[in-house]
Amino acid sequence: MSTFPSLLIAVDLTPMDEALMRYVKFWLDTLPGEPEVHIVHNIKYNLDDDMEALLDAPLDQVVKEALGEQAKEWLPGHEHQVQIHVKQAFSTMEAIKDCLVETNASLLVLGKKIDYDGSGITNSKMLRQSPVPVLLIPEMARKKLDKLLVPVDFSKQSAAALQIGLSLQEELNNALEVQHIYHIPSVYFPYVPVQSMSRSMLDKAKKEFTHFLEKYTFEQPVPGCTFTDGKEHSVVDTLDHYSRQQQVDLIIVGAQGHSALLGSVAIGLSRLESPKPILIV
Repeated sequence: MSTFPSLLIAVDLTPMDEALMRYVKFWLDTLPGEPEVHIVHNIKYNLDDDMEALLDAPLDQVVKEALGEQAKEWLPGHEHQVQIHVKQAFSTMEAIKDCLVETNASLLVLGKKIDYDGSGITNSKMLRQSPVPVLLIPEMARKKLDKLLVPVDFSKQSAAALQIGLSLQEELNNALEVQHIYHIPSVYFPYVPVQSMSRSMLDKAKKEFTHFLEKYTFEQPVPGCTFTDGKEHSVVDTLDHYSRQQQVDLIIVGAQGHSALLGSVAIGLSRLESPKPILIV
């Protein structure tokens, strides 16, 4: 069975939609199986009667037909998997959440705008409130899945992210790296010798990783972990630098961690001006 048997793609009728769907086509071509593909758009504003009279059909029908034509153009070979949903709700976030329930989708796909106009559908609330993993795709995302990176803080949510990473690695037969970033608590500066404290933090992290593997059951073998001293850099900056250095194609991160830390990391990664897709679990 595919890791994600049903996708929900949220579109906003901007140039971002083409980039989003063309990446999804790559995803569908690369991963095994034939998942259901649901495309949703929310019409937030009603046309007045004069404007409505200019249309050959109701607005929701016009939008649905237009999205169907775009799906044929941008998802060739997968048209039979596609269903279009047009909502009319005040809140786009609530419309998406309702559609997730209706379609039983296992993955929400959102666009992340960097150069295109507009802020895009995605926001911190949607990332935090989605009941399913969110795949966040920048408009310039590279169509590669050769290497995955899963940062862990040894929490239940990072264990879930790691399991998804392992499942995708098994399906793709690609490389997967696990990384833990540790910091010396700033409260101890400048009162402790940095080198000895760093060694102590590293030893502690290694023991916690061993306990993490004992505590959670994973369906596939887990590779070794890379331990990184974040030094004066934030977790997000350290992750971004490492992922660029290692030419990572997809970062898979938990939506929450032991504290707000990894949750803030997921949000921080989503705000980076980076062409790297992020899968938030």
